[in-house]
Amino acid sequence: MARQQSIPGTETPEIAAIEDAAEEVGDLCERRMRIQTEERDARKKLMAVMREHKKRLYQLRDGRVAEIVSATEEKVRVRKPKGKRGRPKGKKP
Repeated sequence: MARQQSIPGTETPEIAAIEDAAEEVGDLCERRMRIQTEERDARKKLMAVMREHKKRLYQLRDGRVAEIVSATEEKVRVRKPKGKRGRPKGKKP
């Protein structure tokens, strides 16, 4: 985003380090919001395709699992497979 020009004597002097850090936070927040929207749309598409094929649980080739968690709330989850103790494989307590 382009910075506004300041008119000398009209405002308190800016602190460049704060301006830069705040701008970085704002940019990251905007990027996160954009990604969340894309993820929501991808989840809706995944749920529609799973319903079309009448699948509630599907094992992906890479070992992850796609699962419709709640049909009423339209929630779908993609997760790593669980090991013997209910944790994702390879994770230790």
